[in-house]
Amino acid sequence: MLEADIDARLREEPFDARWLVEKGRFRRAAGDSRTATAFFQAALRAAARHDRLPDSWAPYVRLAQAGLQEAMQAFVDYLDDALATAGFPRDRRPPRFQESVEIL
Repeated sequence: MLEADIDARLREEPFDARWLVEKGRFRRAAGDSRTATAFFQAALRAAARHDRLPDSWAPYVRLAQAGLQEAMQAFVDYLDDALATAGFPRDRRPPRFQESVEIL
C-alpha cells in the first residue's frame, strides 16, 4: 500500500487507528520522526475513544506504543550525545540533573 492510499483512507476514516499507525510508519520510514510520533499518538487517542477496542486494532495499538517508545529512546540518545558533546558526559552530570534527564 502506498502512502497516498493511506491518506485516502484517513480522509474517509480520520480516527481509524489502523490508518493512523500506517501513516506514522510511512513518516518514520521517511525520516520524519516528529510527524510519525504525532500519528502514533493520534492512533492511541483514537483507540482510547472506544469502550471495547475492535479486535483488528490491537496489533496497531501495540505498533503505536512501540513507535512512541522508539521515538522517546531516540530522543534520550540524542540528548545524551548532545550533553556529552557539550562537556557533560553521563558520568560527570550532577545527580539531580541526570535524574531530570531520566524522567523524560
